[in-house]
Amino acid sequence: VLRLIKKMKVGKAFFAIENKSVVEVDWKSLVAERHNKQELESELLKLLKSAESVGNIIIYIANLPAFIASVKSLGVNLTSLFEDFLKSRSLQVIAHSTKVDFHYFIETNSSLLQLFERIIPDEAGSDASLSVVVERARRMEREAGVFFSYPALISITELAERYITYGEMPSKATDLLIEINSWAREKSISVLNKR
Repeated sequence: VLRLIKKMKVGKAFFAIENKSVVEVDWKSLVAERHNKQELESELLKLLKSAESVGNIIIYIANLPAFIASVKSLGVNLTSLFEDFLKSRSLQVIAHSTKVDFHYFIETNSSLLQLFERIIPDEAGSDASLSVVVERARRMEREAGVFFSYPALISITELAERYITYGEMPSKATDLLIEINSWAREKSISVLNKR
């Protein structure tokens, strides 16, 4: 999604999405703040209708299977709620899922599977993921004051690919980076080098 946003900013994206903004749905907060089915459905419909009427918004939903599971506990059928909007030409939605979750939660739901076009990005190993990790580390350095050496970032990326079994790159590496950053702040470590 970050690569798509960059392409959109420099005018190298498809004509149909030129001059559009990608807005991520903070569904965790949305679900936490709504205490019953009616409130949640009403808020979701309001969000979708607003995005559709504006016309230049692409909605991004990170971890769609987890979103579906969390609203199901309140009795909300996200697929049927989103169906009319996903069929609309005036609203575009990008949803993310890991391969494992896709096979278990989305591929088994034929109506949901028909609403999205499946895009499988190229496998991003440690080499391809390093630029994402470096970019994320630089932002974290400005915000948190913990600095990472370049060899440390290479090591984080390689170790994430080798030892973290769930998820995909570069998310595994950025998650590890966030954990190391928190640990370093707790220990009052300001510079992390490869060891």
